[in-house]
Amino acid sequence: MIDLILILAFLYFFLLGIYRGFINLFFKFLGFLGGVFLGSLFYKPFSSVLSNFFNGNPVIVNFLSFVVIVLLVIGFFIIMEKFLKMFVYKHRKVKIGDRVLGGFLGIMVFVATLLLLQNLKEKNSIANSLISKSQIISLISKDKNQD
Repeated sequence: MIDLILILAFLYFFLLGIYRGFINLFFKFLGFLGGVFLGSLFYKPFSSVLSNFFNGNPVIVNFLSFVVIVLLVIGFFIIMEKFLKMFVYKHRKVKIGDRVLGGFLGIMVFVATLLLLQNLKEKNSIANSLISKSQIISLISKDKNQD
């Protein structure tokens, strides 16, 4: 059953990469990572500004300030991606190349997910009991042990 879920995840990541393209996935990924990074750096100063408008639990205000920063950064990267696509997508070959690279990026995300699951399997007994029946994960474990 877990192998069926992994195959469906592979198809999802691959088709998502082909449908959206490399530029879209890369900028959204970069926006998310940048948002989490900047949010973790600046949520405290921003929460002091938000606390002037919201009188509530400081934990909730901190969380809201973090979420606002993450969403603003993701929004900025989405706008940048749209502008870049306006210039890049004028040529048909570039658009096709973007989609092919997006499919490749989808495969790379799937492989990274498999490696993360394999690493989680070794460190967590619950994950080990769920993932140990997977033939796909066991193939990765065999390849890793041979190196």
